Amino acid sequence: MQKSIWEDIVLPVFPTLDKDIETEVLVIGAGISGLLIADRLRKEGKKVIVVEKNRVGGERTKFTTATITALEDIRYGDLINKYGMEFAKTYLMANIGAIQKYRDLSETLDFDFESVSSYKYAKTEWEREELLKEYQAILSLDYPVKWIDHWEYDMDITGAIELENQGQMNPLRLIQNLVSGLTIYEQTKIEKIQNHVAYTKEHIIQAKYIIVSTGYPFVRRKGLYFTKLIQNKSYVAVIKDDTLPKGNAVGWNAEDIYFRTYKEYYIFGGNDHRVGQERKGYIPILSYILKKYPNKEVEYHWVNEDTISSDGIAYIGKFCNSMPDVFVATGFNLWGMTKAMIASEIICDTILQKENEYEWIFNPKRKPSLSFFIKNMGIAIRELLLPTTKRCGHLGCGLHYNKQEHTYECLCHGSKYDEKGNLIFNPAIHNKKKD
Repeated sequence: MQKSIWEDIVLPVFPTLDKDIETEVLVIGAGISGLLIADRLRKEGKKVIVVEKNRVGGERTKFTTATITALEDIRYGDLINKYGMEFAKTYLMANIGAIQKYRDLSETLDFDFESVSSYKYAKTEWEREELLKEYQAILSLDYPVKWIDHWEYDMDITGAIELENQGQMNPLRLIQNLVSGLTIYEQTKIEKIQNHVAYTKEHIIQAKYIIVSTGYPFVRRKGLYFTKLIQNKSYVAVIKDDTLPKGNAVGWNAEDIYFRTYKEYYIFGGNDHRVGQERKGYIPILSYILKKYPNKEVEYHWVNEDTISSDGIAYIGKFCNSMPDVFVATGFNLWGMTKAMIASEIICDTILQKENEYEWIFNPKRKPSLSFFIKNMGIAIRELLLPTTKRCGHLGCGLHYNKQEHTYECLCHGSKYDEKGNLIFNPAIHNKKKD
């Protein structure tokens, strides 16, 4: 059975909503982003209520690797070429600012935050040449970056770039701190939002502002997020090894092995791919561990899932024109810790009527690229026509059985169910009845 390294943390249990209520701000989703937003607005004097359909931190947050870095899969050279220097610089500084916010929090809250170096590595001579271009791109943004040819980690490389003063943490320990003082309702599933009212099956919550921080937005059509989001999964395995220097790294390609350290543990991940596709699962990760660490046992293993935007940049801000007081934080692209903090800054500043210098970068009104839209809609049409009785509760696409994980998965938008029909990941809202 999969279990993440963070799940040994015991979080408090909160009640289920049992009556109609009213509040100034409603936050839907009690992961890191939702709780950071709720915590700041509460401290600013707002009346805030948080609702979570399962347990606090019990979905995507407990499966994150909790790396906090500006070295992501997205490449700054590509941002410069597509959008210009100002855009790329602003995006970089948004990430750096998010890291500093966590560092500031760690001065008063204990959540195992560490300031460490982050790396992006190359494995071949061709990747080395491409990575050197990325190194030059970051230098052109006037940010300190190092080039290294060798490192102390047990991975053969042809070169790497290093950013110092990045971060990593224990996400559930942070949640332990954030929930204190917040009004939270667990096992409270919002099914609809209409006219400043959020509806559960039995009760309503009236709110001046509503924030949807649920991974993939559960609102089906408004904002057309189903046309500009997919979901990817990533496989993670953990061994004990405290001989390596603290830090984290990703490869040049999104499918490469990534890693981070945590206390006496070494956390590996990789084989990222779209939910519902047939791939090798844990095999690349376990093969690497077996080759490099033949005498080590896997202590923990799990599969994470996250929303992927059409351009690799998160959607943070007002949900859509027809719901001006509803906000969204999604499309974190498997880099949820930095984006959660950025979301808390942008959304809170908007509600508090303050300017935010990064808001324009993450504007949800961006349209998906034509190639992404055509590919995504083509897959959706094919999956809607798939001859199967097992269908996703989101928009009706066919479900694919994952033999390795014993789950049913939707290739269209990434909903995931266990064999009994219990929903594991949204955007679907309800469990499925077993056939």
